[in-house]
Amino acid sequence: MLPLHCESADLVLFNPLVVIDALDEENSKVFRLPSTNKVADVQEPRFFRESVEENLVFMVPQLVAKGEIFFTTCIVERIEATGLSANVRFVAAMD
Repeated sequence: MLPLHCESADLVLFNPLVVIDALDEENSKVFRLPSTNKVADVQEPRFFRESVEENLVFMVPQLVAKGEIFFTTCIVERIEATGLSANVRFVAAMD
């Protein structure tokens, strides 16, 4: 995380470098582009557990262009404990 200097707010910049093929497309709610059948959006992502166990923060190839970042429960709890998660919404993608 890169702290940003701002007098009116505590801000940090984060860019994950890990991209893993962990999206379980069959069990996710996936929307595809009709012309190419490529994934355009994922409303309810589900992941292959064994693929994400060693990665606290990651992106999936299907959604890199959208900039969607996924966090495991462990890292979400750590982020929330810092108090730096204001205006950030975490959505559970795995049980």
